[in-house]
Amino acid sequence: MRIWRRASEDEVRQFLSRLEREYGISRLPEGWVLVISGKKRFRLAASGVASLDQARQVGVYIAKETPFGLILSIEGSQILGPLASRVVEVPERDVERWIAGEDLEVQADLEPGLVVVRCGDLYLGSGVYSRGKLKNMVPSARRLSSL
Repeated sequence: MRIWRRASEDEVRQFLSRLEREYGISRLPEGWVLVISGKKRFRLAASGVASLDQARQVGVYIAKETPFGLILSIEGSQILGPLASRVVEVPERDVERWIAGEDLEVQADLEPGLVVVRCGDLYLGSGVYSRGKLKNMVPSARRLSSL
């Protein structure tokens, strides 16, 4: 049973409007199309996805709608992060703590809100930044309990 559908032009515009407002991302990467799967979940798939009508699921899960806004998955941050302007850089010494699900104290010249989290070229997911605090939005199932 197919549980996805290609987003309409209007849905893509609304999604991009949200990405722009929340992360400073104004476009999708070249060659990708937006796919909606399940309730409030978004995926990116290669533009030839229309020929895969029999596939149960397609693409890479990139984001979901939450009360906080559009939360990017780790993979979503890796694909869309390079296009974002709302990015918080965490030092390498804090990466393990972030991956384990801890909130961090960081300084960034940003207004409060959703951000992409990265360490150098390594994109680590998304968080909520406010007054020097970075709230971890990585789902508990994706966190590493011991490294």
